[in-house]
Amino acid sequence: MLPGRRSPNGSLFIQTDTPNGSQVYSGGLALTPLGANYVLNGSATNFVNGFMVTSSGQLCIAPGGVIAKFAMGLPFTADGRLVTQLNQAVIPSDPFVGGVRVGPLGGVYTIDLTPPPFSAFSTGFDEGFA
Repeated sequence: MLPGRRSPNGSLFIQTDTPNGSQVYSGGLALTPLGANYVLNGSATNFVNGFMVTSSGQLCIAPGGVIAKFAMGLPFTADGRLVTQLNQAVIPSDPFVGGVRVGPLGGVYTIDLTPPPFSAFSTGFDEGFA
């Protein structure tokens, strides 16, 4: 399963900066202290738990890339990068895979916003209710 925080609609929070020393790791992937995945729009030679990652733990993505295969229910390019779509409106009929919303034509829904702070009370949603 893909680690990292999700919005209430199932979009994965991402951060395009390089990990800066304050990151935490989950499943070999670098996350911000608030749980967004560090990502790189590029390739690497390392694979961790089926995901292409850089040596610093950034998840390699291909925004708007061509889907060549599905693994773990998630879309990947021919070279192994996760296919994503950034800041797109969610289509309610698109399925959830491991808590992440996946558009079969466009890829994993992602948003490049900072996740809200963690709360001592869990509503079951990362962003609360809209």
